[in-house]
Amino acid sequence: MIGLIITGHGQFASGLVSALELLIGHQELLTAVDFESGQSWDTLMEHLKDAVGTMQTCDELLILCDMIGGSPYKCAAALADADSRLTVLYGINLGMALELAIRCRMGLDNDAPALAGEMVATGKAQIGTYRS
Repeated sequence: MIGLIITGHGQFASGLVSALELLIGHQELLTAVDFESGQSWDTLMEHLKDAVGTMQTCDELLILCDMIGGSPYKCAAALADADSRLTVLYGINLGMALELAIRCRMGLDNDAPALAGEMVATGKAQIGTYRS
């Protein structure tokens, strides 16, 4: 089973989880870790470690970050370097998170790195412009 941790700047993570729960209901293996203004790197790291700790029943975890290079991404990458169960995906959007949550809830996917790769393609396909 794959668990999902969403992290990002401000209330990006909790906002994304709120939107997901509005669309598909509460998800047991989904949690948010916000990086609030004034929060230290150490505090963010502890919150991410706590989130990982709450998902001990998961074989693998995807940490979904808002963007590459920021503190949430750097903390997630540092955790992934120390724990082979973790895969980090950055640039997450609502459509990607929705597909991930549904697929993880169904339990059909058991390879987090492969699933992350598919979501990169999904994310690219979901970006576009509307012209009337």
